[in-house]
Amino acid sequence: MKIPLILTLLASCALAAAPARNSHPGPQVLNVEARAACEEWLKQSGYEPDRYVVSKFAKYDLVLLGETHEVRENCEFVASLVAPLYNAGVRTLCSEFICSCYNDRLAEIVSAESYDESSVVGLFRGGPWPTWGYQEYMDIVQAIWAFNRKLTADAEPFRIVGIDADWKQFDLLTKREAERFRIVQAREEHMAAVIEREIFSKNRKALVHIGFAHTVRHGERLAARLARKHDERIFQICLHHEMPGGGRARNFTKFIEETIAGANGAAVGFDVVGTPFGMLRDDQGLYFRMLGPNSTFDDFAEGYVFLKPMQKLTPVTWVKGFIVSDTFAEAKAVAEKLHWVEEGSCATPADLDAALAARLAKRQMTSAVIRQSR
Repeated sequence: MKIPLILTLLASCALAAAPARNSHPGPQVLNVEARAACEEWLKQSGYEPDRYVVSKFAKYDLVLLGETHEVRENCEFVASLVAPLYNAGVRTLCSEFICSCYNDRLAEIVSAESYDESSVVGLFRGGPWPTWGYQEYMDIVQAIWAFNRKLTADAEPFRIVGIDADWKQFDLLTKREAERFRIVQAREEHMAAVIEREIFSKNRKALVHIGFAHTVRHGERLAARLARKHDERIFQICLHHEMPGGGRARNFTKFIEETIAGANGAAVGFDVVGTPFGMLRDDQGLYFRMLGPNSTFDDFAEGYVFLKPMQKLTPVTWVKGFIVSDTFAEAKAVAEKLHWVEEGSCATPADLDAALAARLAKRQMTSAVIRQSR
Protein backbone atom coordinates (compact mmCIF):
# COMPACT_ATOMS: atom_id res chain seq x y z
CA MET A 1 0.00 0.00 0.00
CA LYS A 2 1.36 3.40 -0.89
CA ILE A 3 1.88 5.77 2.02
CA PRO A 4 -0.76 8.31 0.86
CA LEU A 5 -3.38 5.54 0.91
CA ILE A 6 -2.28 4.41 4.38
CA LEU A 7 -2.73 7.97 5.60
CA THR A 8 -6.14 8.24 3.96
CA LEU A 9 -7.30 5.03 5.61
CA LEU A 10 -5.90 6.01 8.99
CA ALA A 11 -7.48 9.42 8.72
CA SER A 12 -10.91 7.85 8.31
CA CYS A 13 -10.69 6.63 11.90
CA ALA A 14 -7.77 8.30 13.63
CA LEU A 15 -9.51 11.21 15.26
CA ALA A 16 -11.96 8.99 17.10
CA ALA A 17 -10.86 8.57 20.70
CA ALA A 18 -9.74 5.11 21.75
CA PRO A 19 -9.24 3.68 25.22
CA ALA A 20 -5.68 4.19 26.43
CA ARG A 21 -3.59 1.03 26.24
CA ASN A 22 -0.48 2.50 27.82
CA SER A 23 0.47 3.47 31.35
CA HIS A 24 3.66 5.47 30.83
CA PRO A 25 3.93 9.01 32.24
CA GLY A 26 3.96 10.81 28.90
CA PRO A 27 5.54 11.06 25.46
CA GLN A 28 9.30 10.64 25.09
CA VAL A 29 11.05 12.68 22.40
CA LEU A 30 13.50 11.00 20.05
CA ASN A 31 16.80 11.82 21.70
CA VAL A 32 20.04 10.09 22.66
CA GLU A 33 18.70 9.01 26.04
CA ALA A 34 15.59 7.45 24.51
CA ARG A 35 17.64 5.60 21.94
CA ALA A 36 20.01 4.24 24.60
CA ALA A 37 17.10 2.98 26.69
CA CYS A 38 15.43 1.31 23.71
CA GLU A 39 18.69 -0.19 22.50
CA GLU A 40 19.50 -1.70 25.88
CA TRP A 41 15.99 -3.08 26.27
CA LEU A 42 16.14 -4.59 22.78
CA LYS A 43 19.41 -6.37 23.52
CA GLN A 44 17.76 -8.05 26.49
CA SER A 45 14.22 -8.63 25.23
CA GLY A 46 14.22 -8.88 21.43
CA TYR A 47 13.23 -12.16 19.71
CA GLU A 48 13.88 -13.66 16.34
CA PRO A 49 10.88 -12.51 14.25
CA ASP A 50 9.29 -15.94 13.77
CA ARG A 51 9.67 -16.84 17.45
CA TYR A 52 8.20 -13.48 18.41
CA VAL A 53 5.05 -13.89 16.33
CA VAL A 54 4.46 -17.48 17.40
CA SER A 55 5.09 -16.65 21.08
CA LYS A 56 2.09 -14.34 21.14
CA PHE A 57 -0.28 -17.26 20.70
CA ALA A 58 0.55 -18.47 24.21
CA LYS A 59 -1.69 -15.64 25.44
CA TYR A 60 -3.74 -14.48 22.43
CA ASP A 61 -6.06 -16.23 19.99
CA LEU A 62 -5.73 -13.75 17.14
CA VAL A 63 -2.59 -11.95 16.02
CA LEU A 64 -3.00 -9.15 13.47
CA LEU A 65 0.16 -8.81 11.38
CA GLY A 66 -0.05 -5.41 9.67
CA GLU A 67 2.01 -4.75 6.56
CA THR A 68 2.52 -2.15 3.91
CA HIS A 69 1.78 -3.84 0.61
CA GLU A 70 3.91 -4.98 -2.31
CA VAL A 71 6.96 -5.84 -0.17
CA ARG A 72 8.53 -9.20 -1.04
CA GLU A 73 10.07 -9.80 2.37
CA ASN A 74 6.73 -9.36 4.15
CA CYS A 75 5.16 -12.14 2.09
CA GLU A 76 8.17 -14.41 2.43
CA PHE A 77 8.04 -13.93 6.19
CA VAL A 78 4.38 -14.92 6.34
CA ALA A 79 5.05 -18.02 4.22
CA SER A 80 7.90 -18.99 6.54
CA LEU A 81 5.58 -18.96 9.56
CA VAL A 82 3.34 -21.82 8.41
CA ALA A 83 5.34 -24.66 10.03
CA PRO A 84 6.13 -22.91 13.35
CA LEU A 85 2.52 -21.77 13.66
CA TYR A 86 1.22 -25.28 13.07
CA ASN A 87 3.64 -26.72 15.60
CA ALA A 88 2.34 -24.19 18.15
CA GLY A 89 -1.26 -25.28 17.56
CA VAL A 90 -2.23 -22.43 15.21
CA ARG A 91 -3.87 -23.94 12.14
CA THR A 92 -5.26 -20.92 10.26
CA LEU A 93 -3.95 -17.96 8.29
CA CYS A 94 -6.55 -15.29 7.54
CA SER A 95 -5.75 -13.22 4.46
CA GLU A 96 -6.98 -9.79 3.44
CA PHE A 97 -5.85 -10.55 -0.10
CA ILE A 98 -8.44 -13.20 -1.01
CA CYS A 99 -12.22 -12.85 -0.95
CA SER A 100 -14.14 -14.97 1.55
CA CYS A 101 -16.36 -16.25 -1.27
CA TYR A 102 -13.42 -18.37 -2.46
CA ASN A 103 -12.81 -20.18 0.84
CA ASP A 104 -14.26 -23.52 -0.25
CA ARG A 105 -12.02 -23.48 -3.32
CA LEU A 106 -9.03 -22.45 -1.21
CA ALA A 107 -9.59 -25.43 1.08
CA GLU A 108 -9.55 -27.73 -1.94
CA ILE A 109 -6.38 -26.16 -3.35
CA VAL A 110 -4.27 -26.44 -0.17
CA SER A 111 -5.39 -30.05 0.40
CA ALA A 112 -4.99 -31.34 -3.16
CA GLU A 113 -2.36 -33.85 -4.26
CA SER A 114 -0.93 -31.42 -6.83
CA TYR A 115 -0.69 -27.66 -6.69
CA ASP A 116 -3.12 -25.84 -9.01
CA GLU A 117 -1.26 -22.64 -9.80
CA SER A 118 -3.70 -21.47 -12.46
CA SER A 119 -6.61 -21.68 -10.02
CA VAL A 120 -4.71 -19.59 -7.48
CA VAL A 121 -4.00 -16.96 -10.12
CA GLY A 122 -7.70 -17.04 -10.95
CA LEU A 123 -8.68 -16.38 -7.33
CA PHE A 124 -6.49 -13.29 -7.25
CA ARG A 125 -7.81 -12.14 -10.64
CA GLY A 126 -11.34 -12.45 -9.28
CA GLY A 127 -10.65 -10.27 -6.26
CA PRO A 128 -11.35 -6.58 -5.71
CA TRP A 129 -7.87 -5.49 -6.86
CA PRO A 130 -7.64 -6.04 -10.64
CA THR A 131 -3.90 -5.30 -10.69
CA TRP A 132 -2.94 -7.55 -7.74
CA GLY A 133 -0.82 -9.89 -9.87
CA TYR A 134 1.93 -10.36 -7.30
CA GLN A 135 3.75 -13.68 -7.14
CA GLU A 136 4.80 -13.57 -3.51
CA TYR A 137 1.21 -13.29 -2.23
CA MET A 138 0.31 -16.36 -4.29
CA ASP A 139 3.42 -18.13 -3.00
CA ILE A 140 1.89 -18.04 0.49
CA VAL A 141 -0.90 -20.31 -0.76
CA GLN A 142 1.66 -22.64 -2.30
CA ALA A 143 3.66 -22.72 0.94
CA ILE A 144 0.54 -23.88 2.80
CA TRP A 145 -0.15 -26.52 0.17
CA ALA A 146 3.46 -27.75 0.36
CA PHE A 147 3.29 -27.95 4.16
CA ASN A 148 0.03 -29.90 4.08
CA ARG A 149 1.52 -32.42 1.65
CA LYS A 150 4.02 -33.40 4.38
CA LEU A 151 1.33 -34.15 6.96
CA THR A 152 -0.01 -37.61 7.63
CA ALA A 153 -3.39 -38.45 6.19
CA ASP A 154 -5.15 -38.16 9.55
CA ALA A 155 -3.55 -34.81 10.54
CA GLU A 156 -5.54 -31.59 10.53
CA PRO A 157 -4.46 -29.47 7.54
CA PHE A 158 -3.32 -25.89 7.80
CA ARG A 159 -6.03 -23.58 6.48
CA ILE A 160 -5.99 -20.28 4.67
CA VAL A 161 -9.18 -18.23 5.02
CA GLY A 162 -9.89 -15.27 2.78
CA ILE A 163 -11.60 -12.48 4.68
CA ASP A 164 -12.09 -9.78 2.06
CA ALA A 165 -15.53 -8.67 0.84
CA ASP A 166 -16.98 -8.47 -2.65
CA TRP A 167 -16.15 -4.89 -3.61
CA LYS A 168 -14.25 -3.07 -6.35
CA GLN A 169 -11.09 -1.01 -6.04
CA PHE A 170 -12.25 1.05 -9.01
CA ASP A 171 -15.28 2.22 -7.00
CA LEU A 172 -13.02 3.31 -4.14
CA LEU A 173 -11.02 5.43 -6.59
CA THR A 174 -13.95 7.01 -8.44
CA LYS A 175 -17.04 7.28 -6.24
CA ARG A 176 -18.06 10.29 -4.17
CA GLU A 177 -16.66 10.59 -0.66
CA ALA A 178 -19.80 9.33 1.07
CA GLU A 179 -19.90 6.22 -1.09
CA ARG A 180 -16.18 5.57 -0.59
CA PHE A 181 -16.68 5.79 3.17
CA ARG A 182 -19.58 3.33 2.93
CA ILE A 183 -17.43 0.88 0.94
CA VAL A 184 -14.60 1.06 3.47
CA GLN A 185 -16.91 0.54 6.45
CA ALA A 186 -18.82 -2.31 4.81
CA ARG A 187 -15.52 -4.01 4.03
CA GLU A 188 -14.30 -3.69 7.64
CA GLU A 189 -17.60 -5.09 8.89
CA HIS A 190 -17.38 -8.03 6.50
CA MET A 191 -13.82 -8.93 7.48
CA ALA A 192 -14.73 -8.77 11.16
CA ALA A 193 -17.74 -11.03 10.56
CA VAL A 194 -15.63 -13.63 8.74
CA ILE A 195 -13.08 -13.71 11.58
CA GLU A 196 -15.86 -13.96 14.15
CA ARG A 197 -17.43 -16.88 12.28
CA GLU A 198 -14.27 -18.76 11.30
CA ILE A 199 -12.05 -18.14 14.33
CA PHE A 200 -13.69 -16.87 17.52
CA SER A 201 -16.96 -18.81 17.29
CA LYS A 202 -14.96 -22.01 16.70
CA ASN A 203 -12.42 -21.31 19.46
CA ARG A 204 -9.59 -21.37 16.96
CA LYS A 205 -6.37 -19.39 16.79
CA ALA A 206 -5.25 -17.52 13.66
CA LEU A 207 -2.66 -15.19 12.24
CA VAL A 208 -4.19 -12.40 10.15
CA HIS A 209 -2.08 -11.09 7.26
CA ILE A 210 -3.48 -7.67 6.46
CA GLY A 211 -2.70 -4.04 5.71
CA PHE A 212 -1.38 -2.06 8.65
CA ALA A 213 -4.20 0.52 8.68
CA HIS A 214 -6.77 -2.20 9.47
CA THR A 215 -4.86 -3.19 12.62
CA VAL A 216 -4.99 0.14 14.49
CA ARG A 217 -7.51 0.08 17.35
CA HIS A 218 -9.17 3.38 16.56
CA GLY A 219 -12.49 4.35 14.99
CA GLU A 220 -14.21 1.67 12.91
CA ARG A 221 -11.33 -0.28 11.44
CA LEU A 222 -11.14 -4.07 11.74
CA ALA A 223 -9.07 -4.17 14.94
CA ALA A 224 -11.38 -1.72 16.71
CA ARG A 225 -14.46 -3.71 15.71
CA LEU A 226 -12.96 -6.99 16.92
CA ALA A 227 -11.66 -5.46 20.14
CA ARG A 228 -15.13 -4.43 21.31
CA LYS A 229 -15.92 -8.07 21.99
CA HIS A 230 -12.54 -9.79 22.05
CA ASP A 231 -10.09 -7.16 23.30
CA GLU A 232 -8.07 -9.48 25.53
CA ARG A 233 -7.86 -12.17 22.85
CA ILE A 234 -6.17 -9.98 20.22
CA PHE A 235 -2.62 -8.79 19.72
CA GLN A 236 -1.35 -6.54 16.94
CA ILE A 237 2.09 -6.57 15.34
CA CYS A 238 3.30 -3.90 12.93
CA LEU A 239 5.74 -4.92 10.21
CA HIS A 240 8.51 -2.37 9.68
CA HIS A 241 7.70 0.31 7.13
CA GLU A 242 8.35 3.95 6.36
CA MET A 243 6.53 6.10 8.90
CA PRO A 244 6.06 9.47 7.23
CA GLY A 245 7.11 12.68 8.89
CA GLY A 246 6.68 16.32 7.98
CA GLY A 247 7.71 16.94 4.38
CA ARG A 248 10.42 14.42 3.48
CA ALA A 249 11.50 13.84 7.07
CA ARG A 250 11.78 10.21 8.20
CA ASN A 251 12.75 10.86 11.81
CA PHE A 252 10.85 7.99 13.38
CA THR A 253 11.84 5.35 10.84
CA LYS A 254 15.46 6.48 11.12
CA PHE A 255 15.29 6.29 14.92
CA ILE A 256 13.96 2.72 14.83
CA GLU A 257 16.56 1.57 12.31
CA GLU A 258 19.47 3.21 14.14
CA THR A 259 18.33 1.73 17.45
CA ILE A 260 18.16 -1.77 15.97
CA ALA A 261 21.53 -1.28 14.29
CA GLY A 262 22.97 -0.31 17.67
CA ALA A 263 21.53 -3.43 19.30
CA ASN A 264 23.04 -5.80 16.70
CA GLY A 265 21.30 -4.98 13.42
CA ALA A 266 19.63 -8.37 13.04
CA ALA A 267 16.00 -9.00 12.18
CA VAL A 268 14.00 -8.78 15.39
CA GLY A 269 10.54 -8.84 16.91
CA PHE A 270 9.77 -6.90 20.07
CA ASP A 271 6.98 -5.54 22.25
CA VAL A 272 6.10 -1.87 22.04
CA VAL A 273 3.41 -1.67 24.73
CA GLY A 274 4.93 -1.58 28.20
CA THR A 275 8.50 -1.01 26.99
CA PRO A 276 10.74 2.04 26.39
CA PHE A 277 9.57 2.00 22.76
CA GLY A 278 5.96 2.53 23.77
CA MET A 279 6.39 6.09 25.04
CA LEU A 280 8.20 7.34 21.92
CA ARG A 281 6.70 10.23 19.98
CA ASP A 282 7.73 12.13 16.85
CA ASP A 283 5.94 15.48 16.85
CA GLN A 284 6.47 15.75 13.09
CA GLY A 285 5.26 12.23 12.36
CA LEU A 286 1.94 12.12 10.57
CA TYR A 287 0.69 9.03 12.41
CA PHE A 288 1.25 10.81 15.72
CA ARG A 289 -0.29 14.06 14.52
CA MET A 290 -3.43 12.29 13.34
CA LEU A 291 -3.82 10.35 16.58
CA GLY A 292 -3.57 13.43 18.76
CA PRO A 293 -1.07 15.66 20.57
CA ASN A 294 -0.25 13.14 23.30
CA SER A 295 -0.21 10.02 21.13
CA THR A 296 2.77 7.69 21.32
CA PHE A 297 4.15 4.69 19.44
CA ASP A 298 2.04 2.24 21.44
CA ASP A 299 -1.14 3.94 20.22
CA PHE A 300 -0.66 2.31 16.83
CA ALA A 301 1.72 -0.59 17.50
CA GLU A 302 1.52 -3.22 20.24
CA GLY A 303 4.39 -5.26 18.83
CA TYR A 304 6.87 -4.71 16.01
CA VAL A 305 8.77 -6.89 13.56
CA PHE A 306 11.84 -5.55 11.79
CA LEU A 307 13.05 -7.69 8.89
CA LYS A 308 15.39 -5.28 7.08
CA PRO A 309 16.04 -1.54 6.84
CA MET A 310 13.80 0.23 4.35
CA GLN A 311 16.52 0.58 1.71
CA LYS A 312 17.02 -3.20 1.71
CA LEU A 313 13.38 -4.19 1.32
CA THR A 314 12.39 -5.17 -2.22
CA PRO A 315 9.17 -5.07 -4.24
CA VAL A 316 7.11 -8.09 -5.19
CA THR A 317 7.29 -9.82 -8.58
CA TRP A 318 4.68 -9.49 -11.32
CA VAL A 319 2.90 -12.63 -12.56
CA LYS A 320 3.28 -12.55 -16.32
CA GLY A 321 -0.07 -12.81 -18.09
CA PHE A 322 -2.10 -11.76 -15.04
CA ILE A 323 -4.09 -9.21 -17.06
CA VAL A 324 -6.59 -10.94 -19.35
CA SER A 325 -9.41 -9.72 -21.55
CA ASP A 326 -12.07 -10.21 -18.84
CA THR A 327 -10.23 -7.96 -16.38
CA PHE A 328 -8.54 -5.57 -18.79
CA ALA A 329 -11.00 -2.67 -18.78
CA GLU A 330 -11.19 -2.40 -14.99
CA ALA A 331 -7.47 -3.02 -14.48
CA LYS A 332 -6.60 -0.38 -17.06
CA ALA A 333 -8.88 2.16 -15.38
CA VAL A 334 -7.32 1.46 -11.97
CA ALA A 335 -3.76 1.63 -13.29
CA GLU A 336 -4.50 4.96 -14.97
CA LYS A 337 -6.17 6.35 -11.85
CA LEU A 338 -3.12 5.42 -9.79
CA HIS A 339 -0.84 6.94 -12.46
CA TRP A 340 0.95 3.64 -12.94
CA VAL A 341 0.45 3.98 -16.69
CA GLU A 342 -0.29 6.98 -18.87
CA GLU A 343 -3.90 7.36 -19.93
CA GLY A 344 -4.51 5.68 -23.26
CA SER A 345 -1.05 4.09 -23.39
CA CYS A 346 -2.25 0.48 -23.09
CA ALA A 347 -4.52 -0.71 -25.88
CA THR A 348 -4.52 -4.44 -25.07
CA PRO A 349 -4.26 -6.74 -22.05
CA ALA A 350 -0.72 -7.62 -23.14
CA ASP A 351 0.22 -3.92 -23.21
CA LEU A 352 -1.04 -3.36 -19.67
CA ASP A 353 0.50 -6.59 -18.40
CA ALA A 354 3.89 -5.54 -19.76
CA ALA A 355 3.56 -2.03 -18.33
CA LEU A 356 2.73 -3.29 -14.84
CA ALA A 357 5.61 -5.76 -14.99
CA ALA A 358 7.91 -2.90 -16.04
CA ARG A 359 6.68 -0.78 -13.12
CA LEU A 360 7.79 -3.39 -10.61
CA ALA A 361 11.02 -4.09 -12.48
CA LYS A 362 11.85 -0.39 -12.32
CA ARG A 363 11.24 -0.38 -8.57
CA GLN A 364 13.48 -3.44 -8.19
CA MET A 365 16.27 -1.69 -10.11
CA THR A 366 15.84 1.44 -7.98
CA SER A 367 16.04 -0.65 -4.80
CA ALA A 368 19.23 -2.32 -6.05
CA VAL A 369 20.84 1.03 -6.86
CA ILE A 370 19.98 2.39 -3.40
CA ARG A 371 21.43 -0.71 -1.70
CA GLN A 372 24.66 -0.48 -3.72
CA SER A 373 25.05 3.23 -2.92
CA ARG A 374 25.02 2.71 0.85
